[in-house]
Amino acid sequence: MQSLLSAGTIAGGLACASALATAFHYPALGLFLADPATATTATGIVTGIIALAAGVLKGVEARSPKS
Repeated sequence: MQSLLSAGTIAGGLACASALATAFHYPALGLFLADPATATTATGIVTGIIALAAGVLKGVEARSPKS
């Protein structure tokens, strides 16, 4: 899953979103999405969310029934 959420994949998705925003006459949104700083910030946010989810899921363990 982490290979699907690399910086290149996120930047590519933002580039596609930027092209769509520009095509639908939202040039300001297109410029925002095409900015490299936006891609960097989005990558950091996605990485943080994955790290939080991994921490929460590691804390959830199946307990064996007491005998």
